[in-house]
Amino acid sequence: DRGLHWSTKDGNFSVSLNGRIQPASQYNFINEPDPAFGSNTANELNSGMNIRRARLGVEGTFLKIWDYKFEYDFSRGAGTVAAGITDAFIRYNFDSPLSLKIGSFKEPFSLEEATSNRFYTFIERHMSVNTFVDNPNTYKTGIGINYAVPRWQTGLAFQTEPVGGFGQSVSSVNANGNQSRNNGSGDIGWQGIGRISGRPWMIDETKFWHFGVSACH
Repeated sequence: DRGLHWSTKDGNFSVSLNGRIQPASQYNFINEPDPAFGSNTANELNSGMNIRRARLGVEGTFLKIWDYKFEYDFSRGAGTVAAGITDAFIRYNFDSPLSLKIGSFKEPFSLEEATSNRFYTFIERHMSVNTFVDNPNTYKTGIGINYAVPRWQTGLAFQTEPVGGFGQSVSSVNANGNQSRNNGSGDIGWQGIGRISGRPWMIDETKFWHFGVSACH
């Protein structure tokens, strides 16, 4: 479950290696070419193959109350090495269910967006989820706080833009419609974001009703 895992006998230090490769391919059978569109039909769908995700990561704990994670996706990039970084954070776990982390991590927005792509019911997130995230990269740099107990949890974060160079895939869009990091011009964007969710009705771990709400500015 934890991939390759090592830990000290006293439990003060641990490290795990993990990764995933997700290839994607499609071939579309299309009608005869339409002369009005040259060699392409009016609604041709492209065929091809790529590696959707190719991730390698390391995570673990130190001094029992700290944990860390670093993950790199070789299929990302936007022309810069740093843009392939997804998670890159350290977290302090208090004695209570409270934790505090700093670095690059996913914004606490939407259950489906927060769920790892390893656990989808379908091969894509729902269109409505993609409509409300502010840009194609939901891994943002900042500080976050989380409180989680078995029946409910809440996460709050103050984050700026993702790790990486300027480009559409790593930049948010400001009120004027301009990418705030486009060609290095303009201030970077900041956001306050939060999510609270829980199981107000629950019989056991297989019978419950989950409800949550997210907000961002």
